[in-house]
Amino acid sequence: MKDKKKVLIIASVLLLVVITLGVTYALFSYVRSGTTENTITSDSITFLYEEIDKQGSGISINDAIPVEDSVGKQGQAFNFRIISTASNSISIPYEINVRKKDGSDNLDSIVKLYLTKVDNSNNETEVELAKYSELQTVTKNNHQEKLLHIDKVPANSNGYTQKYRLRMWIDNGTDFSDGTYNNKEFSVMVNVYSSGHVETEQDRQAASRTDITSFSVENTALTETTTDHYEMEVSNGETEVTIDVTPTNPYTTVTVEKTDSTYTNVIAANTGIQRLSTSKKFSINPGNNYFRITLKSEDGNTTSYKYLMIKNSTEIIKTGDSILSILDDNTLTTGYYSFRVNNKIYPVDLIVLEGNQTITQNTDYGELEDCASGTTSDKMATKMVVVKVNGDYTVNSSVTVGPKYHTEYGGPKGFLLYVTGTLTNSGTIQNNHGAYAYGDDVYLYKNANDTYEYIPGTGGAGGTITGKDVNGKAGSNGSTVNQTGNKRALAGGGSGSRWETNCTSGSGGSATSYSGGSGGGGGYANGSTGENGSNYGGAGGGTPLFNNRYGNKSGGAGNPGGGVTDTSFTTNKGKNGTGGLLIIYANTYNNTNSNIKANGNNTNFVTNTYGVGGSSGGGSINIFANTITNSTSYTNINVDGGVGTTNTNISSGWAGKTGGAGGTGTINVGTISTGSYVSTYKNY
Repeated sequence: MKDKKKVLIIASVLLLVVITLGVTYALFSYVRSGTTENTITSDSITFLYEEIDKQGSGISINDAIPVEDSVGKQGQAFNFRIISTASNSISIPYEINVRKKDGSDNLDSIVKLYLTKVDNSNNETEVELAKYSELQTVTKNNHQEKLLHIDKVPANSNGYTQKYRLRMWIDNGTDFSDGTYNNKEFSVMVNVYSSGHVETEQDRQAASRTDITSFSVENTALTETTTDHYEMEVSNGETEVTIDVTPTNPYTTVTVEKTDSTYTNVIAANTGIQRLSTSKKFSINPGNNYFRITLKSEDGNTTSYKYLMIKNSTEIIKTGDSILSILDDNTLTTGYYSFRVNNKIYPVDLIVLEGNQTITQNTDYGELEDCASGTTSDKMATKMVVVKVNGDYTVNSSVTVGPKYHTEYGGPKGFLLYVTGTLTNSGTIQNNHGAYAYGDDVYLYKNANDTYEYIPGTGGAGGTITGKDVNGKAGSNGSTVNQTGNKRALAGGGSGSRWETNCTSGSGGSATSYSGGSGGGGGYANGSTGENGSNYGGAGGGTPLFNNRYGNKSGGAGNPGGGVTDTSFTTNKGKNGTGGLLIIYANTYNNTNSNIKANGNNTNFVTNTYGVGGSSGGGSINIFANTITNSTSYTNINVDGGVGTTNTNISSGWAGKTGGAGGTGTINVGTISTGSYVSTYKNY
């Protein structure tokens, strides 16, 4: 059998002509090439690929312009069919490919091909819709071709006939205005390849399979999050994604459907696709998008499902050498961003204020959604709040400025005030509301020698648990953290005190880059064990149930303060709050020695408090400026931890023990006009 009898070539020609006056048109016509029917014969097997109606069944579109898919799908079509008679155990795999003719111009990214199967009632089922450039590349007879479809004539299927229709059009997104497509020509050949194959037991087993070998979105391979469920996150306002599913058996039918969150109600679908890899584009909306992938086995007896959730963030990605360098961008507008610095990602809630600003009343920036909403890890704080002022910024006397915060669960992952003009503070700028969140190294500024001014992800350690009848221990200061260069860490929380024998108080929590450590809970008497404060700026340590004894004790300060579970006595809940991260940049910083605060909070107590909880750690204040005026005093910049608390007013005359104080955070004030940070003031 000669090789030329294995392939019949059908040629279609696309001519693109652009008039220089700006009116565009295109000619899309079918040119026949070879009408001889080619047949593979082996005993009682006949495999035939033929044009239907031979002459006159090609595509001819005059004065065509780019069109929507919905229009192209109804356009003129080239019809062909596969015919076979087979007996015995012979199956006939075949594939339908397209090949660009030599000399065709590179229009691969604008020409769309649409292949459908046609049943006896003339109903069509989509097989492939893709741009030529998006199709899988295969090599045939030393030529690069694109795979349209793979299928097979089943064994023992006497009288097999399958009709196909091919349509082509110019993608609606094509821009003809710049003359790129002047005087171009695009021609493709449609090739069908086949070979006889004796069906084996392995083939029969494969016919019932619905498993997959790969699953990817935008060329990123996915693995299951739970059985048959996959997740992918995209950002930067993506409007469409490519979903690629590769079944183990290439004859498995794959249906990809966009659904609601229940994976049951279909919004959009690409159905009935059989090929080596099913790759389809879907539009996505901001927020969560849901897809159901249905895999139907070759023999039709088995169906399985995969489920995909794509999280489409509305955050805009900005990359820079440091957080401050990203904020130098004058094109920034209010919105949600992901700042990417030194392989770290910082979600940001950015508020941009245009022109000079004078703040005359207390102002909180950001949203509660930036903060934690509970005490479990899935409810942690989500974003840093950044205010960029394109102009001067003045805070009037008796006015407080800071981030919005949750009264129980703390604030955002830092508060940054960036002023392109002069900052004059006659009131208070504060972040006394650390975030319940995991820590990150926060890269604020990059020096000329490529070193960073940064906040370490882990700050000062918490105070350790205490022995019998002793006071709590203070949390470690932020300056104790081993950090190259200027020390910018937050401080640890204090441990609770312990009053009687055989009881234990809670340790203070370590600080993160976003919160001073939470305080540990107090211990009172035999069997009474105080809880440790959170190591992530979360809840203060609670203090446990202990009935039938003097039960007054208190929880540690935190987000929220630790509670007391002994309901027989007064419940002394620790106070809410930890020291936070506060960053200020101004072209000119007018230091009026007014209040700038990132303080921790005290625990709580009442009369007859024996085991007192620990206080929370102080935060970190970082001020950068090109010019600093009135730089003689910084006494009103504070990062104090909550004070150690005690109460000697015990009815029996016994002295209560003091809870551990929160550690002191760090303060750094300096200039960057030389391209490197030069310290003006620090508190360590």
